[in-house]
Amino acid sequence: MDKTQEDIARAQHANIKTQKTVSISNEVKSKWKEARLEVTDAASGASQVLTVKVGEDVKLAEGVRLKVESLVPDYTIVENKIESKSNEPNNPAVLVDLTVNGKSVSRGWVFRDFPEFNSFQDARYPVKLVLGKQTAKK
Repeated sequence: MDKTQEDIARAQHANIKTQKTVSISNEVKSKWKEARLEVTDAASGASQVLTVKVGEDVKLAEGVRLKVESLVPDYTIVENKIESKSNEPNNPAVLVDLTVNGKSVSRGWVFRDFPEFNSFQDARYPVKLVLGKQTAKK
């Protein structure tokens, strides 16, 4: 298991103090490879919609990066694991990590339909999940 997988496996969920393992099937991973996020810079008021591939990060400002660690189209917790009930965007959520100069300053889940459950909190760079992006069927 690589470092990213270990980090994801210990992801926190809103209002739950213990760590949850993220277990996403290959079928879901192959269909949901990118997330569309609305990121606002509270200092300037500027907002932008970014498409970020799962496992990659984007630069928000000098020394500030946002990484998408996991995308779950139909978020649920089963037997103490975070899983996707289906391959449809019924309850999409994304696990993100905000770093400043290489150090994680905020990490957590962002839900499209239930932002009150978001465990990701950052006053300077609030994040909203617009929608996960699925790959076309071949």
